[in-house]
Amino acid sequence: MRLSYKLLLLSAVPLIGFVIQTARDLNATLKELKIASAMRGNMVAFEAASNAAHELQKERGMSMLFLGGALDATELNRQRQETTSRIEGLKQSLRSAELKPETVSTASLSLSKLEQIRQATDSKEPAAGIRTAYTESINSVLSVEKGAVSGPTSRGIGKVMAYLMSIESPKEFSGQFRAAMANTLSTNAALTSEARNALFALKSRIHVGLTEAAGSGRESAVKIEALLKGSDYQQIEKDFWTVMDKAEQGQFGLDAKESFALNTRFIDALASLVKEEVSGVVKQVAEIERSEKRTAWFSLSIALLTVTGAVYFSW
Repeated sequence: MRLSYKLLLLSAVPLIGFVIQTARDLNATLKELKIASAMRGNMVAFEAASNAAHELQKERGMSMLFLGGALDATELNRQRQETTSRIEGLKQSLRSAELKPETVSTASLSLSKLEQIRQATDSKEPAAGIRTAYTESINSVLSVEKGAVSGPTSRGIGKVMAYLMSIESPKEFSGQFRAAMANTLSTNAALTSEARNALFALKSRIHVGLTEAAGSGRESAVKIEALLKGSDYQQIEKDFWTVMDKAEQGQFGLDAKESFALNTRFIDALASLVKEEVSGVVKQVAEIERSEKRTAWFSLSIALLTVTGAVYFSW
């Protein structure tokens, strides 16, 4: 037997072992790369959903002001344009997201009804029904975020996304509270016991949800705690108790637009926290994806060079 054949046979066993181990490593890397790619698409959808929900929440509140006569149609229409722009961004992001089909279809179906809600608002149909319709649309958008959280994640990204949802949930309750206050103060009418209890429940959910988020240990959680102690939130609390105290007779003595602006500043601050966290996660996911690509190419290159070299020097 030729010496080259003997050398090739001698190197075959360790070479085969090396190739098998490299194949395993490459397979694990490709799985991580697939997860990273899914996370990237889902984080884009998460961010787009957060932006769309934020504008829808604002449009819902402004619609309540409009129905109560405290806002003109021009201002409301400007907000609708901003909302529509964000919704278009969400629709585009869903094309590359790896979410359950039912999540995407539910959100798409709900958002397709937005024009009907706007027409009902323009016709000045009952505020309660319009507020409920907006809330259903917003919840369908937030379901996109929840779908992204439950999707494939790695390296602690899932925990960060769950933390983001712990802010988004009380933020939505804050949006509902803002809308309810806008309607209450613009009409200045006495509250039914049902409306009073609903307002009280929303205020409780906001406080409990944000208190839990503030205790999460995340760096931005300190900012949530600061917001709860800040002057805007303290004034929101004061206005809330004014409404509770005068619920039976109405005539609250509070300006609806000022209250809306106050609540909006607080909600915008929460939105900024979410945006900062999302931006950090997007960068982290992009780096994970780049790292896994480099690892995959490196493993493949080493395997090919090793096999080629073994064959060449043994020939």
